[in-house]
Amino acid sequence: MQTCLFYKIAVIASVFLLFAGCSSRQEITEQQIPLHTELPAYTRHLKGFKICLDPGHGGQAHVPNYKRGPTGIREAEVNLKVALHLRDMLQEVGTTVIMTRVDDSYVSLAKRSQIANESNADFFISLHHNGIDNSPETNYTSTWYHGDADDSRQSLDLARYIQQGVSDALRLPRFPATGLYSDKLVTASGFGVLRLTECPAVLCEASFLSNPEEETRLQDNAYLRQEAYGYFLGIARYVTAGFPKGVLIDPQHTSTVKTKTPHLQIRVMDGLHERGAWMLKRQQVFTASIRVKVDGVIFPHHYDRNTDIITVAIEKPLSNGVHFVETELVNYYGKHSLPSPQRFKV
Repeated sequence: MQTCLFYKIAVIASVFLLFAGCSSRQEITEQQIPLHTELPAYTRHLKGFKICLDPGHGGQAHVPNYKRGPTGIREAEVNLKVALHLRDMLQEVGTTVIMTRVDDSYVSLAKRSQIANESNADFFISLHHNGIDNSPETNYTSTWYHGDADDSRQSLDLARYIQQGVSDALRLPRFPATGLYSDKLVTASGFGVLRLTECPAVLCEASFLSNPEEETRLQDNAYLRQEAYGYFLGIARYVTAGFPKGVLIDPQHTSTVKTKTPHLQIRVMDGLHERGAWMLKRQQVFTASIRVKVDGVIFPHHYDRNTDIITVAIEKPLSNGVHFVETELVNYYGKHSLPSPQRFKV
C-alpha cells in the first residue's frame, strides 16, 4: 500500500513539474529577448582603428513632421542616441571615434564627408532609421553602399557585416530578399554622404520609425543600446576578418629610382598572419583575385606562391615624376584590400 501511494505521489509531482515547466517556458517566450552587451574577445582587434560615426539628420526640429514617427518621435534624436552608445562601446576597446555631430545641430552632407576625410578615418558609418508613408507594418534593416558592386568592394565588405550585426541584434520579424542596397536605386548620383567620403562608407537604416510598434521600442534606452551593440559586433567582426594588402618592397614606398622601366616587387599580406595565427605558410589570399594597378592602369603580374611576392615588369618607360601603385587582394574571409596606393618617384 505504501509503495502504491509512493508511485501515485511521484506521478502527481511529475505532472505538476511538467506543467509548471511548460508554463515557465511560455512566459519566457513572451518576454522581450534578453539584452546582451558583453565585449567578446575578438573586439580587441578594434584597438587603434579610427572610425567616423555619422548620426543622420539633426537641427531641423522646427520643420513640421520632418523625419518623425507616428507619435512625433524624431529620427535625428534616435540616431544620435544610438551613435553615442556605439561610440562608448568602441572607445572602451581602444577605438578612436570621430563624430559628425554630438548634439541636435545641422550638419550638411558635404561637411559630414569632409569630417571623415580630414580626420583620415579608416571607415565611415552613417546611422539612420527609415520611414515610409501608408505602410505602417513595414519594418526591416537595410544597409546601403555607393554605386555598383565593382565600385564599392571595400564598402560592401563593411556593409555585409553591419547588416548582419544590426539584423541579429534587433531580430525584426521581416527580412527582405537582400538587405544590401545601392544608393543609386534612390538617386542617380547616389547618396552624397557616401559618394563624397573617401574611405569605405555605408549607411544603415536599422529599422522603420514609421512602424508604430518599432517607434515605441525606439523610446526604450535599453533597446537603443542593443541596436548599438549590433553595430558594434558587426564592426568588430569586419575588422577581425583582417585587411589584406600589398606592400611595395622594391622600389620602397616614397623612394626614388633612376630607371624608367623598373621591376616592381610587392609583398602579399593577408591581414591575419601578422597576428600570429596558425595558418598555412602561404598568405591566404585568392590568387585569382590579385590585381596590380600603376597610375590607375592594370598591369600584368607574376605571383610566386612560395615567396608571396608579386612581380610587375614595366616595359613601357614611365615619365619623370611620382607614380602610384595599388594592389588589390582578397583574403580567405572574402575581405578586399583597402584603397591605399603606395608611390615611388622616377
